[in-house]
Amino acid sequence: MVPSDAGAISERQKSVRELSLDIDIQVDLAAAPLECTKFLPQAVMGWSEAPVLFADLFARFAGLLIAYETCRQSRRGFSWA
Repeated sequence: MVPSDAGAISERQKSVRELSLDIDIQVDLAAAPLECTKFLPQAVMGWSEAPVLFADLFARFAGLLIAYETCRQSRRGFSWA
């Protein structure tokens, strides 16, 4: 694993600060069932070592929100069909 540069670290910290202010996300994540919160170390390592696909902060945040909403809707039994 290679350490991130200062700019990438700063961007991540900014994103975390923004998300930490959203109480609804915190509550929903805390109440998420296990199938949405399984920790898979191999998957995390693969993700962390993969090349950056979205250098734009907006695209990263949008991806996070899409993943969050998908998980939240799956807990409610929501279906697009």
